[in-house]
Amino acid sequence: YLLSANELYFQNAGLANMAWFTPLTFDLTLTSIFCPLINGAALTIYDSGKEMSSILTELFTKDVVTSTVKLTPAHLRLVPDLGIKETLIQQLIVGGEQLYQNQIEEIIKFNKNIRIFNEYGPTETTVGCTVKKIDNNDQLITIGCPVLNTDVYILNANNKILPSGVIGQIGIGGIGVSKGYINRNELTNSKFIDNPFRENQKIYLTGDLGKRMANKEMEYVGREDSQVKINGFRIEIGEIEQGLLTQSDIKQASVVVADEAEVSKYLIVYYVSDTVTEENAK
Repeated sequence: YLLSANELYFQNAGLANMAWFTPLTFDLTLTSIFCPLINGAALTIYDSGKEMSSILTELFTKDVVTSTVKLTPAHLRLVPDLGIKETLIQQLIVGGEQLYQNQIEEIIKFNKNIRIFNEYGPTETTVGCTVKKIDNNDQLITIGCPVLNTDVYILNANNKILPSGVIGQIGIGGIGVSKGYINRNELTNSKFIDNPFRENQKIYLTGDLGKRMANKEMEYVGREDSQVKINGFRIEIGEIEQGLLTQSDIKQASVVVADEAEVSKYLIVYYVSDTVTEENAK
């Protein structure tokens, strides 16, 4: 992945100065830490104890060293409220969840020449698997094409490759595919299957739905299960519902995702209970 990132993002060595402000356990942090180090560039470390809005304000308005920032669309949702007029940041690598057109429009308001890349890739396949360089005139934001040493397939229910324009599950192969989940053999066997197209390799079945376009780029269209991503974190709605049902006074429960005009996502819980709470009584 790092070799691919160098080729895609840092052909100009001056762009390799990066900032680290995301959790160490977040896989996109690998880009922020190791890309500048292997390029002999600067890594600016921010205080993780600060409010994210304060970090982003300092990063975009006061940081004169950092040239490239790796962040999520959730971070970009904060930008319109920060009062940023201009920035020296030259490049953004965005990943972790779906990127929307309105978020791009907000960024180019204070730097019309900024380079923006949309990067897609589950943790199980090593950070980033596909990349799309965003053009200001793009009508559709795709997840682009596979990076080096990566194969991406659009598969039907029988794991056969689908033609362009047909929606199917995104399967990922290549040297970045991990070996599986520790101590979860059943889940590993269901998600990491033998690659019928390349000998002695595996395909990771992502559970994401997508389609290949005529120009060979891929469009992400959603999930085939109840998993969602909010602020870059995977959330299993079914697990939340099961947890609610362990409460003795909850008889039924349902969790839905609300999306406010592509600005922010949040969860809403509906439940049935025989217990009258003070809030319900009002």
